[in-house]
Amino acid sequence: MGILNTFSKIFSKRQVVLESGNPLVCEAPFKSLRFEHSGKVLASCYNRGYVLGEFPKNSLQEIWFGERIKALKEALNNNDFSLGCQTCGRNIQQGNRAASGAAQYDYLKHWKGKKGFPVMFDFEIGSTCNFECVMCSGEYSSSIRKNREGKTPYTAPFEDNIDLFVEQLTPFLPHLKEMRFLGGEPFLMRSHQKIWDKSLAVNPQIMLSVLTNGSVMNSRIKEMLEEGNFKVSVSIDSIVKSTYESIRVNGVFEEVMENIKYFHKLNKERGYTMNFNLCVMRQNWFEIPDYFKYCNENGIEVVLHTIEFPLHCAIWNLPSMKLQEILNLYEQASFNKFGDANSVKNTSTFNALVSQVRNWLAHSISNEGKSVTRGIEQLKIVLNTKLSTYALKERDREKEYYFNFILNVCDEFTEEETEVVLHAINQLKIDLLINEINVSTKERIYERFKLITLHAKEI
Repeated sequence: MGILNTFSKIFSKRQVVLESGNPLVCEAPFKSLRFEHSGKVLASCYNRGYVLGEFPKNSLQEIWFGERIKALKEALNNNDFSLGCQTCGRNIQQGNRAASGAAQYDYLKHWKGKKGFPVMFDFEIGSTCNFECVMCSGEYSSSIRKNREGKTPYTAPFEDNIDLFVEQLTPFLPHLKEMRFLGGEPFLMRSHQKIWDKSLAVNPQIMLSVLTNGSVMNSRIKEMLEEGNFKVSVSIDSIVKSTYESIRVNGVFEEVMENIKYFHKLNKERGYTMNFNLCVMRQNWFEIPDYFKYCNENGIEVVLHTIEFPLHCAIWNLPSMKLQEILNLYEQASFNKFGDANSVKNTSTFNALVSQVRNWLAHSISNEGKSVTRGIEQLKIVLNTKLSTYALKERDREKEYYFNFILNVCDEFTEEETEVVLHAINQLKIDLLINEINVSTKERIYERFKLITLHAKEI
């Protein structure tokens, strides 16, 4: 229920081996932390079901050296994916590790944390944004929250307590190799500026990786970028003006492309690869092969995201006939063999996408012809059954909690809307639904369910 499943490197057999002799299936909880705008702290952006702590209730020191992260490490040491890692676990167990989020953290094996400290922090601590992207929500964009949802901004624990957080962060800075900044528009956030100022003072060698929408540029930003060890990536979902501007609402294609030239030059001077972050969805699936060709020709590495939610943007839930059309297009695609590392990686990334579409198609075909459950009471039974069959190793919250949570949210809708919502969420993987409830609030889940009612005819 957010941006999930990133496709990248094919899994190498050269895995890190623990002292116990077991392969380390994921580097994330051993080397990194992720900070969410809600105040929740996770091991990674893919494990959204297992919360390690919450700021400012828990200090950064308590979270990193706490019992919950120890339990997650122990589980993964035993190839146990039940503590929020189910999505990656499915891909790994199906032999498609390239489609798992765990693959995105493989590079961390080259960095050793001193005295048990982490080497990478991932910040998504604010929602200040000038864009209103069609696949986004007010959780991640203040502009959407104000204009589309018509509501006041969500509370932002990190931004509201940024001086305290920077104080707690400071002892970790000497050990960090990289800090990532994403969510909203990073170059518009005061909290990011404070973190950057402190990191430049304490450890100017830290790689400051920023994922921007590419629209914000001025002399102050250029001065800061040239002072620090910044690596800039851009979220851009199309290289065609009309498609781009229909997805990235408020974005001006020509301005973004001009700024990309500056970011590309900056990265090249630092020895960094330029990354484009691409969301694959109904609005752009037909352009994906050409997008990869463009990136191969321009030395750009694609980081590929597929949309699980919102459902009206996703392709995984399309009918088999449409998925077959998508698969046919992708299987017919061919790329020039440039032989450079970027194009090789992009080919692997694209092939992982093809494999994923093939899996979605098979799933869609297997479900065709099955009777569709209708009526609120019957849909409740289906939901209850799915929750009952979900193996909850962590018993912090039982089935009844999630069931009642969902029904309480649905109380805000009419009966007709409730039926639409229950039918739609019963299509979701149950662990994704549970994970999002674990890291979110009733108000935020309500806004996501509301999207279902607004786009019911498109789902």
